[in-house]
Formats: sequence, C-alpha cells, structure tokens
Amino acid sequence: SELSIVEPLGVGLKRDWNQRAPYFVSDITDGLNLKCLASTLFMFFACLAPAIAFGSLLMVKTQGTMGALEMVLSTSGCGMLYALLSGQPVTIIGSTGPVLAFTAIMYSTCQQLGGIPFLPSYAWVGMWTSLILALCAFFSASNLVIRHLTRFTDEIFAGLISVIFVAEAGKDIVNLLFQPSVAAGAAPPSLSIALP
Repeated sequence: SELSIVEPLGVGLKRDWNQRAPYFVSDITDGLNLKCLASTLFMFFACLAPAIAFGSLLMVKTQGTMGALEMVLSTSGCGMLYALLSGQPVTIIGSTGPVLAFTAIMYSTCQQLGGIPFLPSYAWVGMWTSLILALCAFFSASNLVIRHLTRFTDEIFAGLISVIFVAEAGKDIVNLLFQPSVAAGAAPPSLSIALP
C-alpha cells in the first residue's frame, strides 16, 4: 500500500501512534537494568562532546552571542523532549555541521543587513520552522521524503556542508598570512601544518 504524499489531518500521526503504542512501556522498562548503565554513560559523553565542540565554534562564529553553554542546554532540552514526544526514545539528538553553518550564515546576514538583532531573528526562524514542521507532521508530508529523497540527496547535502567547512578553514588560513599581529616567520609554518 503506497502512501499518498499528503494525507488528511492527523491520519499519519494516528497510524504511527497505533504502530508504536505497544512498545512505549517496554522502551523504558528494557533500559532499567545495569547492562544499560555503561551504554547510557557512553552516550552521555558522546552527545556532550560534540555539543561543546560545536558550541565553541558557534561562539567564534557569532562573536560570543551563542556558545557552548547554550548548545549544551538546547541539546539536552531538545533531546529530552524528542525522546518523550516522538515515539522514538532511543534516537540521539545532537548538534551537527549544518546547524553550525546555518547559524553562522544567519548571524553574518543579520550583521550585513544593518545590525538586525540576531537572537530575536533566530527565535523567529525557529518558531516558523516549528510551525512548518508541525503542519508537515499533521498532514503526513514526510511521505514525500520517503518517496523522492534518496541516499544521493543526502550525500550531495553532506558534500555541500564539507565544502562550506573547507572554504571557511581556507579563508582563516589566508587571513593568517595577512594579519599584522602574526609574525612573518610564523605564518608559513602554520600553512605547512594546515595543508598536508
């Protein structure tokens, strides 16, 4: 039975809920044993490390407007809400390169457009995105993703993010060569370390 691209309001949510409901209790009770403690601690640090790393990069890109503390708090809050409300309690939520790239580009765009306040703009983008995603969920628009997006689409997007990070790193290296605070003899060794 092929899914239609858009379904009536709530049909897909009801279908997903009915398929997942028998497993809700076992999702929690299966994890209440000592064997899961090591995995839980490992996943805690596996989620914490990228949040701190991306948060530190975010602090540089947003000139201190957002940083590691905000990234850790948002990652933990979103992770708990997602686990409780999504029907998928074992999904790991964490910061990613695309989020960092988007936030950095949005910050620079706000600065270029005459100093538009970044945090209120970022909040509005989040609220509109939440509304659009909620509407997509209510009308099962994710069926479009299942039908038309392939691994190729994912790989192209990952390639784009890689190019953005490499270009940013290259820009920083070139800026290092022309910074007056860096001694003339220090720039070439930094280049040789960065470009093996």
